[in-house]
Amino acid sequence: LMDPKDLKGILNLAKEKGIIVLSDEIYDRYVYEGNFVSVLSDPDWRDYVIYVNGFSKTFSMTGWRLGYVIARREVIERMSVIALNTFSCTPGFIQRAGVVALKGPREVIEDRIREFKRRRDVIYNLLKSIPGVKVVKPRGAFYIFPNVKEILDRVKLTTEDLALNILKEVKVVTLPGTAFPDRGGEGYLRLSFATNVENIKEGIARIKEYVESILSST
Repeated sequence: LMDPKDLKGILNLAKEKGIIVLSDEIYDRYVYEGNFVSVLSDPDWRDYVIYVNGFSKTFSMTGWRLGYVIARREVIERMSVIALNTFSCTPGFIQRAGVVALKGPREVIEDRIREFKRRRDVIYNLLKSIPGVKVVKPRGAFYIFPNVKEILDRVKLTTEDLALNILKEVKVVTLPGTAFPDRGGEGYLRLSFATNVENIKEGIARIKEYVESILSST
């Protein structure tokens, strides 16, 4: 989660410099601690914000490819022209499903968020038990980004090598942090906990066993 002070600073800079802020808030409901602050909380958002959200995460409608944008009228008009000439429109029955989802009960969503928080706690505690791993508990979404630099230094592997070896040796998929444009991902792995607790326990147990085996040989 972004600190509200940091968000305010970005928004003030955008207004001062005439920069358009594109804010993808698809994970806005997946918040476990703290409060999520949207760019739309700024009363002047219409002047410089393009807000993007969708139904894939909150309503588990990933295959429906349904989303929406909030922006100034002229921005929406330009986007409508592009949409008309690329995909025409989202099928009507999918749009109707989106309306049903928006009007539906919130208890189901709240139960899902509580379950994801439980999964977050499980994977966080398990990762902490792996030698050479440092990890910060995520406050939102369903990914965790453990620091594996100590392991890499000891066994002389790159982040990509470690991720590939984990896949080959114990059949667990992790994403090297270097898969993202920011090179700050070097020395990190990204794991998703969008699965049941049993799978999480099994997957982390395999990673732990593999890490312990390669560290014992150094």
